[in-house]
Amino acid sequence: MDGAVTDTYVYDAWGNLISSTGDTENSYLYCGEKLDSTTGLYYLRARYMDPSTGTFISMDTYQGSIFNPVSLHKYLYANANPVMNSDPTGYFTLSDISLSATISNTIDTIQNDSFALAVWRSFKSGLVCSGVDVYRQLRTTGKINWGEVLETFLVSTSLGVVFGGSAILVASLKSAAIYAALGGSCPTFFVVNLAQAEADREAGDYDLVFLDLIFARMSLKGAKGNFDNAFETATAKNTAGTTTNPSPENTNTAKSNGKPNKVKGGIGRSNEYRDNWKHESLQTAIDKIAPGAQGQQSPNGHKIVFENSQTGKRVVYDIAGDYFRVEDPSIPGKRFHTDINGNPIPNNIKTDNGTQRGLTKPEYEAMTHFK
Repeated sequence: MDGAVTDTYVYDAWGNLISSTGDTENSYLYCGEKLDSTTGLYYLRARYMDPSTGTFISMDTYQGSIFNPVSLHKYLYANANPVMNSDPTGYFTLSDISLSATISNTIDTIQNDSFALAVWRSFKSGLVCSGVDVYRQLRTTGKINWGEVLETFLVSTSLGVVFGGSAILVASLKSAAIYAALGGSCPTFFVVNLAQAEADREAGDYDLVFLDLIFARMSLKGAKGNFDNAFETATAKNTAGTTTNPSPENTNTAKSNGKPNKVKGGIGRSNEYRDNWKHESLQTAIDKIAPGAQGQQSPNGHKIVFENSQTGKRVVYDIAGDYFRVEDPSIPGKRFHTDINGNPIPNNIKTDNGTQRGLTKPEYEAMTHFK
């Protein structure tokens, strides 16, 4: 009848067949992977795995990380822990992929932060990776190995701190070439995530396919962010000879001339939105928000920051775009810019018919950016 069990298989942790019942012809066995009956090897797309040794028969192209010593072994299957991990692509386990994608995104988002904020972002990345690990374990084994989850959290957080600190250092060097190199590394994770998605699709795990595609998108976002920073750094250097440094007398005099160019970063934002920005005095804003503060150049050299050490609020002047804004990092979410007096901007506005709607980006920019 429909749904009747005709065959059963019992394996050890590495895929060696211990016993079986039934005689249905079937080559998809351990972990649903295809067994080559001639060689006794399992086909895992990138490489073949030998269940008798519990290793792959060829080297991993991934060089490994000194922060995760088990990854330095070129032949291990499932990080030598097949009970908790699977390795359907022959490259990474799912937790490795989520970690890689998160780190590639962290490299992009962290480079303009202080080191303390970089640590906080890395902590959140660790929570994301460990959460994915919990879901993966429940999805594949029905139970949770909390030691494995803790390991994932500690490794991903530590790596996030290391990569974040490195990104801040790279930003301080103001090198478009290094930004481009970081951006070029991120598509590697994108390709691996796609391979994992295909493996999960073949296994019928469509919820895991969805996760794989999310992390693939994160990898592309990391690449785009670094390439944008490379472009902005190069543009800032090219325009450095003609850009006016901020002072109370000259900040409000610059105008954007001609048709706006479709460029990235501060220049692109200025070209696109500055016609709607109000004229305000930079010095007045500094005296009100961060009195007595000395301007500090941001790590990437694109901005000058005047920060109030007591409130945390800051006035940020964009050199290339020739505008400034007031920021309050204590405001949650991405919209932490304020009005000229340091007051938060509401997320919604009331329409003529009495209903409310969210602020559009041009409307938000008009309230928080000043020329």
